Amino acid sequence: MKKLLTISLFCLFATVVVAQGQTNTEKPCPAKIKQGIYGKVIWQEGNQMPGPGNNQKKMKPVKRELWVYFSIQRNDLVKQGKLFQAPDVKPVAKVESDENGCFQLKLPAGSYSIFTVEKNGLFANLFDGRGIVAPFEVTQGKVTQVDIMINYRSLY
Repeated sequence: MKKLLTISLFCLFATVVVAQGQTNTEKPCPAKIKQGIYGKVIWQEGNQMPGPGNNQKKMKPVKRELWVYFSIQRNDLVKQGKLFQAPDVKPVAKVESDENGCFQLKLPAGSYSIFTVEKNGLFANLFDGRGIVAPFEVTQGKVTQVDIMINYRSLY
């Protein structure tokens, strides 16, 4: 009986520890639109290398303004450290993620680039083989999932 009680308490403790370690980064963002994009914006910073004494921090969803442009090539942007200056063209659309990092945006079919608006510029960290920045496609009558990891303050 004592062994059963010990095992039960251990399982309860393990469940509480695991539950406290989780954030709502795993909570899905539902799409309520019929065409465009939806997704989640996640912030990550600190030392992401495994090992003792690392400063690894958890990822967390964040509110951010997102700017969407027709596809932009990396060569057409001016880099400022880890961020970009805003291009000379106006964004096609803007949207803000909520406190859970969730966003959705109706867009016509086409090819686009997406950036987060940071204090000192725009951030994007994905590029395709042609040099298109943070590329995604919207197909007629479909919703595309676009998840964004803001990690310019992370070390790998």
